[in-house]
Amino acid sequence: MANGNKRRASLMIRTRTMGPFGRAFQMQLVKMRAAQLMPENADYLFEAQSLANKAGNYALGLHYAQDMLALAKRDGEDSLAYARAANEVASNLNAQGRYAEAEPLYRKGLDIWERVLGPDHPSTATSYN
Repeated sequence: MANGNKRRASLMIRTRTMGPFGRAFQMQLVKMRAAQLMPENADYLFEAQSLANKAGNYALGLHYAQDMLALAKRDGEDSLAYARAANEVASNLNAQGRYAEAEPLYRKGLDIWERVLGPDHPSTATSYN
């Protein structure tokens, strides 16, 4: 068996014995590591910030969300990617009780969704909350 196949087999055995919680935790670590290795991938950054926030590590979550916002800014500040990223940064700040910093970002995201998707679109509607 080649070296790479041995490692894969070993990983499969370990994850089977870890149970569902262990496998889920391992996947979370993999996603966060992927965001570190591929900071130009907005999907990985989104997953990493979401996982960090769920774990209560808002500083790390904010770091990933701000990276996502900077990446989305390349598409223009009127893009849906920017609206999504602005909303994620705002959600993180809101969870930390930093409401004054969160509000303008929430409003910017809502403004973009209203203009691009219209006021009746589901993404716009969730932003009203």
